[in-house]
Amino acid sequence: MRIISHKRNHYITFAFVATWALLSACGDDKTPTSFGSTDDPAFQEAQGAVNNFLDSVFVAVSSGLDSYNQVPFSVEEIDIKFGPINPGAGDYVNYQYTTDGWHTIAVAVNNTTVIWTVNDSIQFRAGGAYQESSTAADQMDYRHRWEVIAKDQAADYTNVDGTLRVTIDGLNTTLLEMNGTYAFHRFDHSVTDANQTDNDFAVDATFLGITVEKTFGAWGPGCPSGGTTNFTMAQSKSVTPTGGSATVTDISWTGTVRWKDGMATVFISDGTTTWNYSYQVCGAPAS
Repeated sequence: MRIISHKRNHYITFAFVATWALLSACGDDKTPTSFGSTDDPAFQEAQGAVNNFLDSVFVAVSSGLDSYNQVPFSVEEIDIKFGPINPGAGDYVNYQYTTDGWHTIAVAVNNTTVIWTVNDSIQFRAGGAYQESSTAADQMDYRHRWEVIAKDQAADYTNVDGTLRVTIDGLNTTLLEMNGTYAFHRFDHSVTDANQTDNDFAVDATFLGITVEKTFGAWGPGCPSGGTTNFTMAQSKSVTPTGGSATVTDISWTGTVRWKDGMATVFISDGTTTWNYSYQVCGAPAS
């Protein structure tokens, strides 16, 4: 998945499209250099899930920086931003500024294929004190919770969700830094004449000094320029033959991601074998 630039006033629409695109992003167009065999089916499944997670990191962080540029919103403004996705479908939109300094945004989109929800909370601070405006803020706390649920679960489908909790420092400079956690979950269900397969991936990640550079004098898309992401991924795969009993395989993965100008260098291990590959998540910042 290679995304380089977007017009800010269309970003939230992009965020939905990009999030939905994550459901099928398996990274099979990347050629990893590995210690284990890249033909190992277990690794290929894990690689697809990890790349899906990395794509979602970019989308989630970009959503936060877009909100930094836009809040405070009105409900009407949010409705206009999300309207092109599913106009006139009875979507839910809510915005408020709380007494303890949080901008909260809640959106639900219900279209013919998925139900998509986002709940964001943003607090700006300057010198340790919270404030309503982003003007002169040097720090931002960002909480981003999202979910995409397939409406038709009679055949093949994928559900994904994530919870990001980061503190972003350096908003008054040209290089911000974020630290925090991200829980990402993906569930794939597929059916053939021979089998029903359920593949569940649960990622718990820690952001350590993830940096994003200011471009064209503003905080734009959140393409990581540096830093590290450590993660664990619990995979549980259930295969049920038609008329038979399920076979369940559980794998515990551990990994490290080193970021440089939108490129993720990934080290992942199942406890006995390690793989190493690179994945271009987003474009490098403009010079």
